[in-house]
Order: sequence, then structure tokens, then C-alpha cells
Amino acid sequence: YFSDRPKMEKEAIKDRLRDGTQRVLFTSPEALVASLAQSLRHLASRGALGHVVIDEAHLVRTWGLSFRPEFQLVASLISELRYVATAQGVTPPRVALLTATLSQQGLLLNDELFGGSGPSLFVGSTYLRTEIRYLYASPVSVDERLGRVVEALHHLPPPAIVYTTRKDSAETIADRLRQAGFARTAVFHGDIRADERLNILRSWSGDGAPTSVDVVVGTSAFGLGVDQSDVRTVLH
Repeated sequence: YFSDRPKMEKEAIKDRLRDGTQRVLFTSPEALVASLAQSLRHLASRGALGHVVIDEAHLVRTWGLSFRPEFQLVASLISELRYVATAQGVTPPRVALLTATLSQQGLLLNDELFGGSGPSLFVGSTYLRTEIRYLYASPVSVDERLGRVVEALHHLPPPAIVYTTRKDSAETIADRLRQAGFARTAVFHGDIRADERLNILRSWSGDGAPTSVDVVVGTSAFGLGVDQSDVRTVLH
């Protein structure tokens, strides 16, 4: 359930939620606290909302404090859903938060926001995949850094992601790579239309067809929800 889906499809999803035939729903925090909230209240009042699972839970702190406050507003909605269920004498939804990169500050904030009045359980482990190789370089000027990016990609295997913090930087890096011979390079950031994003993902991952993109230059918007099993290079 996301903003670009046709209105008729969204209403159909809500109908399936209410009658219990939509057993699992993937959505964004923005949709959760806005257009889906009333349907979730209805489910919670019947004891029909079993779990709320928040993936990439470190974003509650890192993004929720800045440009996507809905990551933290979800906690208020969950508190309301628990209250609605308890008031009706039914089992409130359980909440699970999942992440591979949680800091101590993020753990404390998530526990404060989502813990509720009952006990919470933290399950964690440290696991380093031994096949990963990390390379790093000291900071240099912007122009020299662009040169290093080009040089690195001459030696590192695709499929590759190049991450940057700004949209204009993504465009600049992509242009430089194309000039250096990396013609199969695409740009992915917040100003790219939804249909273009989908085409980039399909061209990069194959998705049943031959790939036409080897390198994606993107902001942090790229990577969430990407289903690509063989990413071989990530360059920041």
C-alpha cells in the first residue's frame, strides 16, 4: 500500500483488511499514520490486528528526527491501537522492530517510543560476513574524490551502487562516470519519477530480462526495498 497506487486499488485493500482476507500488508509510515489509520483502529477493536512489524527500525531515529517524522508518529498510532484493543477486552497487537544497524541511542529511543506499558525483549547478535572486503581512503578535495570514484569502478565489479548525500552530487557523479565510459549508469533520487524508478530497478536487477544498468548513483532513498541478490560493490 503506497501513494502511487490507484485509489480504487487502495480502497480494495482497505476492504480486504476490514473483512480479514488481507492477512499481510506492506506499507510506508506515511500511509500507516494517515489513510490506513482508521482501518487499523477497526481491526484493533476486534482483536484482528495481530502484529505491527517495523523494518529498518534504525530509521525511526535517523530519519524520524529530520525529514520523515512519520517514522516516530507511528509510535503514537500504535499506542492508540493498543488502547483501543484493551478497552474492548481483546488482545492488542504485538510490535516487532527489525534492523541490522541499530545504535545504542536508536535502541533506547525505540524502546521508549514503542515499548508500551508491558515488557519488551531485545534480541541481538554480531555477525560479520567474512567474504566482504572493506576499502577506505582519507578525505580529499571534491574533484580528486570524483577521480577516485571513477578509478575505483574501473577495478570493482558490478552490479554497483554509488551513494552520495545530495541529488546534485548524484547527477554530477553519474555524468563523470558516463564520460569515463560507464554508459550503463543510472541516477536514483527523490526527484526521479516513480515510473522511472521502477524502470531503473528492473534494468539494474534484470527482473526476468537482460540488465541494461551496471551502476546506480543514488541518495539514501535507493536501497530500501531493493530486491537484488548479487550486489558486488557499494561505494560511499
